Amino acid sequence: MYKNNDYKDLQDALLSLPEPVMIVGNRIPDGDSLGACVAVLDFLRNEGVEAYVHCVKNPAPGLAWMVDEEDFCKEILEDHNSLVVVDDEVDGNRLGIVIKDVPIVNIDHHMGNFPEDFRKDIKRRSRFNTIYKHGNITHFWADVPATACLLIDAEILHPYLWVSLYTDSVGFTVNCAKAISYASDLIQALNLDGEYLEQMISKLNTKGALGDLQALAQGSLYLISGKHEEEEIQVVVGVADIQGSDGYKKILRNLAEFSHVTAFINSGTGQTSFRSAFYTFNVLEIAQKFGGGGHVRAAGCTLNKEDLLNETDRLVSFLLAKLDNPRVKWIM
Repeated sequence: MYKNNDYKDLQDALLSLPEPVMIVGNRIPDGDSLGACVAVLDFLRNEGVEAYVHCVKNPAPGLAWMVDEEDFCKEILEDHNSLVVVDDEVDGNRLGIVIKDVPIVNIDHHMGNFPEDFRKDIKRRSRFNTIYKHGNITHFWADVPATACLLIDAEILHPYLWVSLYTDSVGFTVNCAKAISYASDLIQALNLDGEYLEQMISKLNTKGALGDLQALAQGSLYLISGKHEEEEIQVVVGVADIQGSDGYKKILRNLAEFSHVTAFINSGTGQTSFRSAFYTFNVLEIAQKFGGGGHVRAAGCTLNKEDLLNETDRLVSFLLAKLDNPRVKWIM
């Protein structure tokens, strides 16, 4: 039985599980799986539910700080009355445990695991969440960058979900637009500041650049979608104070990897660069409105940094004018 859900059903499903609850993720925990396990644990315990995390393999040193001794219980593997699986599927061989006949909630975000009969429908939606009940298992699926996104949508919030997003999105360079959107929502909901986020990043065994973190925590991002030449495209405008040309080029390159049209504004200097994947989406025309130049698909200009907010609004309006049915979201 399939049904669409408004994400609140995930809270209800977790709270209906009989105690004690065992929460298990990947056999070798990655950042997204472990962060999601900790968030579910914290949610259940705050509701007075007895719950514990079980890790088949010890987390890597760069992630082990996310769990404490009291998060575990040696007996929980044999003595649990329900199970939460934060992984692709409920499979004992994959998870490295024996699956008991208990109520199970499975939380997953990988499109490849979705049943064939609604996979095509998923591809037509920007966000999709479906419940599939089969026997004693309730599966929650969503087409999002990380499992953390399902929890954020369900208002199951925890600071470590930021780590989940960051590590599963390779420093916000894969699925960047959606990942940053979710991370921004989480940051604002929990009042996290840039220093706290940077401390978390410094503990991770990842190679994500802090330049991306700074752009997220201190800058702004406009996520724009709409139709161009009858094709749905993504347009992104990033604004951040970046020191040095290397950092500027890296941010621009990262943004351009996931968007069809990109504009990046250095708020410290007003320097602005445009990139377009289409000859038909002429970014030179926009650069020229601010006294700049370049080419149809790669152009640049300098905005007045003393009036940067109005200048940015003008730039965004020019981009919107090139799209049919445009939609824009401002982040941070």
